[in-house]
Amino acid sequence: MGRLAFRAAWPAETSNLEIVHINEIKGGPATAAHLLEFDSVHGRWTHPTTVQAASLTIDNKTIAFTGHAHPGDVP
Repeated sequence: MGRLAFRAAWPAETSNLEIVHINEIKGGPATAAHLLEFDSVHGRWTHPTTVQAASLTIDNKTIAFTGHAHPGDVP
């Protein structure tokens, strides 16, 4: 559900939403980027994505990434 909503809200220039943070408990940013790029139902994500230790950069926009189990722990 989260990745589908993410795709629907992108690109940031044409959406009323600004995505500033991703919190996904399992896998880390590399796994999140891979699952965003390769979706067996919705097809391949065509936006350039790079991975850093605590963020993803998509179309030159950096989005913070954490893996907290409790929402209150997300900064």
